[in-house]
Amino acid sequence: MYGDALTAEEKNEDGEGSDGGEKEGDIEAELAKELKELQQSRGSKKEQFKPVDLGCECVVFFRTRKPVEPVEFVTRICKDARDKGVSKTRFTQRLTPISGTETATLEGVQRLAKEVLKEHFHNESGQEPLKFAIRPQLRNHNTLSRGEIIKTVAECVGNDHGHKVDLKNYDKLILIEVFKSSIGMSVVDNQFEPLERFNLEQILEKGIQKEEDSK
Repeated sequence: MYGDALTAEEKNEDGEGSDGGEKEGDIEAELAKELKELQQSRGSKKEQFKPVDLGCECVVFFRTRKPVEPVEFVTRICKDARDKGVSKTRFTQRLTPISGTETATLEGVQRLAKEVLKEHFHNESGQEPLKFAIRPQLRNHNTLSRGEIIKTVAECVGNDHGHKVDLKNYDKLILIEVFKSSIGMSVVDNQFEPLERFNLEQILEKGIQKEEDSK
């Protein structure tokens, strides 16, 4: 699905992720080629992965279809890279799951939060109190501030079930990505930090360092 698996050493040998790596034009051409081949291979079937042009350098967004679940999908890729020391994508540095999107307004944030947070924080029965943190990332956006977004999302989490903020020892982390007029959101567990914040390059580099230290 992602092309040939590459070990971290092979990535370094190919020059990826280093100053002497491939030029930006070469990378874009290779990405375009892989996307074209991926689309052709699916034929008339509904695409499970559809690229969306955000007009942002070094950021590629894919819209997914069920049964793909973004958080589980990204977590599995990162765990695979950690456990097997291989990368199944050539040029991806970091993965960020997005469970839903909305217009980047306060009303949009509220609508999105109610939709995305519901299954994690607002179960009708058996809901346990959770420690949570909120981490917004804003790009090319100056309408909403980080403070406004955090306050709005925290209010949507609420404290009816005993939920409370804990920035270091959280059970759930709410990831928020804002770009221009759009906002995306997902909820991940406490594996986010151990998995290097879903940074594939850092996962592989850490694996190499562990191997060298154990020799």
